[in-house]
Amino acid sequence: MEIKKVMFYIIETEDQLSRLHTDCTNCFINIIPLNDNFHPKLSEVCLVYYKCPTSKGYLFTINHSEAFKLSLKSVLEYITKRHERIYTLDKKATKYLIGDELPIIDINFMLPEALKEESFNTTLHDYFYNKFFHIKNINSIVPISKHYEKQENIFNHISSYLGSEPNKFLNDDYTDVFYNIEKSGVGFDDKLLKKHFEFNWAEYSVSDGRIYGYFNLYNQTTRPTNAFNNVNFSALNKDNGARETFTPVNDYLVEFDYSAYHPRIIAKLIDYTFESNPYDEISKEVMFQNLYGGIREEYKEYPFFAKLSNYLEHKWKQFNTSGYLTLAESKLIPKASIENPTKNKILSYLIQSYETYYNVKTLVSIFELLKNKQTKLVLYTYDSFLFDVSRKDDKKLLTNIKNILELGGFPIKMKTGDHYNSLN
Repeated sequence: MEIKKVMFYIIETEDQLSRLHTDCTNCFINIIPLNDNFHPKLSEVCLVYYKCPTSKGYLFTINHSEAFKLSLKSVLEYITKRHERIYTLDKKATKYLIGDELPIIDINFMLPEALKEESFNTTLHDYFYNKFFHIKNINSIVPISKHYEKQENIFNHISSYLGSEPNKFLNDDYTDVFYNIEKSGVGFDDKLLKKHFEFNWAEYSVSDGRIYGYFNLYNQTTRPTNAFNNVNFSALNKDNGARETFTPVNDYLVEFDYSAYHPRIIAKLIDYTFESNPYDEISKEVMFQNLYGGIREEYKEYPFFAKLSNYLEHKWKQFNTSGYLTLAESKLIPKASIENPTKNKILSYLIQSYETYYNVKTLVSIFELLKNKQTKLVLYTYDSFLFDVSRKDDKKLLTNIKNILELGGFPIKMKTGDHYNSLN
C-alpha cells in the first residue's frame, strides 16, 4: 500500500522518500549508470528504478539534470529494510555501482534468454547515444520520462519471474568470482595497446593504467566470455604480438595452466582413473578426435572411451525423456534451446559446464587466500589463470595458489614473464 501523498514516479528528496511506503516481500531494482557504454567500474549511478509488484514503478534520482540529487545511501537503506528479496538484471554490474550493501538476486539467470537492455531503448535513447555516445554522463541528459518508459517495459518482460528461487551457485559464487577477476583490470603498454587494438572509445574501458574486460555470464553452458570495447580477452591472438600489450601493474606475471584438463574433467564425470598423464595412455590427437568429433567405433574398446560412451548414452536418453539437459549445479537447458542436438554437442556442453563449476569452486578459495594481498588474479581463460604478482607478498603465496588449484586432482604448470607474450 502506498501513501497517497506520493503520486508521481520521480522520488528526488529525502522527504518524498520518507513518505513512500510499499508493502511486498519482493521488489525489482535496476541501476541506471551515467553512460551505458562505459564499463560499470568506470561509471556512477544516475537513477535507480524501483518496482514493488503491488505498486507502480519509481525512479530515485541520484544524478540527473532534471531533478534534485537524492542520497544513494538513503535509497539503498530504504530498499534493504523493506524487502526480503531484491531482484535485478545484472548483479555483477550492480555490485560495481552500489557495492555489496544489497543482497541482490540476478533475475537474468532465471530467464529463458538473458535480457539485453539496449533492445528496450526508446527512440530518444538511440538518438542521444548515436550523437553523444562519448559523453560520460549521457543518461543524465536523456529525459527522465524516457528512462521510466524503458524501465517499465523491462519490468513487464521479467515480472512473472519475480519471486523465483535463485540458483545459489550462479547467483553467489559464480557471479562473485568473475566480478573479482574483472574489477582488478589488466596492466598494459600504452603504445602497444594503440598498435594492436582499435576501440569504440578508449575511455569506456581504460583508466589509470588498467584496461577492463567484462564477463558475459549468461551463456547456455555457464562458460563465460570476456569481451568489452572491441577487445576479446577470451581469444587474444597468440601470433601477432598483441599479447605483449598486457603487462603487470605489480612486478611480474604468473600463469597457471591446467594439464589435460578436459580429459581429466570427463574422467571425474564417468568415474574413470587415469594411471598417469592422460596423453601418455591415449595420444593427444586420438583424445581430441574422439572428444570433440564423436567417439569412433574403433576406439570404443578403450576403457576410457567405453565408459564415456555408456555415460553419453545414459545422458542422451535422459535428455530426450525429460526434455532438459542437466548441467553442473542443477542448471537446466531446455531441449528446444539446443539447435540440432547430438550426443557430441551434449558432451561439449557438459565439459564447458563442469570446467566452469570446478574453476569457480577453486577460485572461491583463491580469492580467500588473496584477501589483503597486492597480488591479483587478472585474466581467466578456461584452463589457465593469469596473476599479476607483487614481490611484497609472502614468498609462499605462489606455492599456496598452486596447491589450491591442484586440490581437485588437476595438475598445473606454472609460467612467468614480464608481459603476457613472454611467459616461460
